[in-house]
Amino acid sequence: MTPEFSIVVPTFNRRDTLEVVLPSLLALEPPAGGFEILICDSGSTDGTDDLVAALAAGQAERLRLVRGANRGRSGARNNGIRA
Repeated sequence: MTPEFSIVVPTFNRRDTLEVVLPSLLALEPPAGGFEILICDSGSTDGTDDLVAALAAGQAERLRLVRGANRGRSGARNNGIRA
């Protein structure tokens, strides 16, 4: 099913923040059309990808990691929009 909307979260080396934010987003009650959470990573080196993989277990249809080169917040956001 195609989600009704996407929540785009641009990030770079913010694993500590994502550890708090992502469980809260995953706990939201989805609307009838559903939603997806796109973590748009700009080349983090702090284990962000491991965190997202662990949280996505069993919820892969709702949480995706979009990796990209370090082009800043706007570059990460644009990758999320393209995805």
